[in-house]
Amino acid sequence: MDNFRPLTIKAGDEQISEGHRIRVQGSKNMTLLPDFLVVEVYNLTDEDIASITHNKTLFVYGENGGLLCSGEIDALYTHQRGANMVTEISIVDGKTFWGTKISKSFGGGSSIKTVFQNIIQNAKIGPFTASDVKLIRGQTYTGRLAECVSMLAKSANGRAYITNGTVYVTSSGESAEVVKLNESEIILDHS
Repeated sequence: MDNFRPLTIKAGDEQISEGHRIRVQGSKNMTLLPDFLVVEVYNLTDEDIASITHNKTLFVYGENGGLLCSGEIDALYTHQRGANMVTEISIVDGKTFWGTKISKSFGGGSSIKTVFQNIIQNAKIGPFTASDVKLIRGQTYTGRLAECVSMLAKSANGRAYITNGTVYVTSSGESAEVVKLNESEIILDHS
């Protein structure tokens, strides 16, 4: 069953696809792994497609203006479906963050929160609500940034995750933000 709801799309800062049918497929996880989503838009104009190809990020908003999902544009594919041209846009939330490598050292006595704030690159920083303890001795963080952030979060008795381009560190079993979903915006695929 195909269900469509009123959504708004922005490629970078430009609103596109006004009045078009839009569908978002995929899932978001509370991990540091990038989330993969497919945004399907019917009958885009050439100007809209040009805007998508010239921008690096895509934002999808719900009917009340709340951000539903966002990510870096990974691929674009247009094909015919019946009488319509359908454009499928693959977006990845956290792709650049996941691929980032670092090499930074910090002295003993530095707090985990301070280290976290100093090593984050290619993502925004969300609230740090885990225990903020001090490093007993100096530490060097090298390699994949996501692995270093995950290790830091575990040292603070928490966990780290990325969503909508923002990295959060929270106490285990908690979330840094409360998401309120309107039941009319949730579509269950029973195919």
